[in-house]
Amino acid sequence: MEKAVALVEYVARELATKRESVALEVQQDDEGAKIQLRVHPEDLGRFIGRNGRTINALRTLAAAAAGRNGMKATVEVESAGQ
Repeated sequence: MEKAVALVEYVARELATKRESVALEVQQDDEGAKIQLRVHPEDLGRFIGRNGRTINALRTLAAAAAGRNGMKATVEVESAGQ
């Protein structure tokens, strides 16, 4: 599961213009993890993308990385509220 979290963190920091504002919170249970991604409000649109394509691609990457270990991962993104 660490690889899925590390992958999401890496992609998020590379995508963000305000890299210092990217924060991850991981909630794990028996089935997998929920990765809560907080980004600067100016970067929120960048993460969602046109018609949600960027966040869907990030979710697919996380699910594939977690799936290699038989786990599930979901990604949610929200504004850091600054």
